[in-house]
Amino acid sequence: MEALSAQERRKKKSGRPPKLAVADQLLVALQYWREYRPYFHIAVSWHLSEAAVCRIVHRVEDTLIKVPAFHLPGKKKLRESNTQFEVIVIDATESPVERPQKNSADTIAARSAGIRRKPSSWSTKPVGRWSARP
Repeated sequence: MEALSAQERRKKKSGRPPKLAVADQLLVALQYWREYRPYFHIAVSWHLSEAAVCRIVHRVEDTLIKVPAFHLPGKKKLRESNTQFEVIVIDATESPVERPQKNSADTIAARSAGIRRKPSSWSTKPVGRWSARP
């Protein structure tokens, strides 16, 4: 919050004032990062446009990246420390689903089997002035 407030004070261009306060802008960004909500859903919740939500999230990200307190230690520091890390790997790869080919005989036969035909007893020939249809 302090970093965002300082960034807001350093702005040189006045322009249009933001619709949300700095604290609310931070909440919008946190909702996006924590809940993985689409911009559209956040925009509806805060009565904003999707573009405004996108700009807010990117502005907050860019501001927080510049703050040294949010920097992670480098590889050398991690290797020198005696901290042991536990790593869990989750396989989230997509696997193909077998589906019949579009031009296969099975598909065509199944399609034609599902078509309803008129019974041959129905007459569509005109009788007199009117056609006889059940």
